[in-house]
Amino acid sequence: IGSAGQGSKWLYVNVDRRYANDWPKNITLGFPLPLGLTSWFMRTFGHNINGMNKAQVDGIVEVLNATGNSDAPVIVNVDDDDDGDRVQVYIG
Repeated sequence: IGSAGQGSKWLYVNVDRRYANDWPKNITLGFPLPLGLTSWFMRTFGHNINGMNKAQVDGIVEVLNATGNSDAPVIVNVDDDDDGDRVQVYIG
C-alpha cells in the first residue's frame, strides 16, 4: 500500500454526527487511493456489491478515471436532515 500510495490521490472521509447520542461524534479517515487499482477492483467485482448494477459501476469507474487525469479534487457532501449527520468525501 505504501508504494502504491506514492503519487496517488488521497481519499478523506469525514463523518460528523454532532447530534447523535452515540460515541464517536466525529470520524475522520484519510489514506492514499491508488485509482488504477480501485478502478480495476470496481470493474472486476463491483457488480457483486449488493445494490450496485453495471451502469452504477461504470459510472464510478468513469469518475475514478477522470479524477486520476485531473488536478481538480472531487468533493461529495451529504447532509441527512432527519438526524443531522453530515458526511464529506474528498478525493484529491
